[in-house]
Amino acid sequence: MNAVSQKVASTFPFGSPVISWSRSLFFISIALTYGFVLSHLPDQDFKDFNNYLIYAESSSLIALSYAGGGFLSVLANEPVWLLINSGLGLFMDPEMVVRTIIFFGASSVVWLILRHYPKHFYWLILFLFLPQVIKNYLIHLRQGAAITVFLWGWFAVNRSSRWFLMGLTPFIHSSFFFILGLLALTWMLRFTRFGPALKTITYGFVGIALGLGLGFLVELIGARQAGDYAFERTDVSGLGFLLWAIILIIMLSAGKSWLRDHTFKIGTLLSI
Repeated sequence: MNAVSQKVASTFPFGSPVISWSRSLFFISIALTYGFVLSHLPDQDFKDFNNYLIYAESSSLIALSYAGGGFLSVLANEPVWLLINSGLGLFMDPEMVVRTIIFFGASSVVWLILRHYPKHFYWLILFLFLPQVIKNYLIHLRQGAAITVFLWGWFAVNRSSRWFLMGLTPFIHSSFFFILGLLALTWMLRFTRFGPALKTITYGFVGIALGLGLGFLVELIGARQAGDYAFERTDVSGLGFLLWAIILIIMLSAGKSWLRDHTFKIGTLLSI
């Protein structure tokens, strides 16, 4: 493998640590339990449940409405998400569709991260019960589903499977257009002589550019977010920002070698 191939390959955590069957079964049981509990919470315990019932019941009609805006409008409005709902809706009632998506997403993420990072078991379990994480499966279902597919691709050993799965994610949740863009930026920066500090500044500028131009972009391509969000300042607690800021500070305080090997993770925190 030449030097360029090694730089590209190091972006992905190919392979996984070897663990015993007993530990694998233990991780699977935790993953299934986590997904089961979240998917069986009463619908009144989390908002937007009724909105996702509409997707589960009427995805075909929603897709047709986007088709009226042209091919770009279809691609920008998460056609794979609509296809998932339409497919499951052929065999399940709307509520079961929503709960199945929650179960699969939550269980898959737990299994993948415990399987690949068993040494950090206790920290990962703590992380999985943070409200900022749980909300991806109970409130932001589209985003949670996209994260799940992205992680299946991220940890895939087969290159074709990896690119296919990761390539699907923007069509489940459109924010992953930017995630894949950041991944491409990470590769480009790997081929430069930029140090960690200069790479960090680059990601910071990208984040500012995204923040300033996001509203215009989604309106230009006809994405659903143009009508759903006003892109204005809202009143929030700031706890989520504080959590990710602390994680970012911990990352930036690591050594140069660690920073060099994890630029994509740092860039994602800085830019999104």
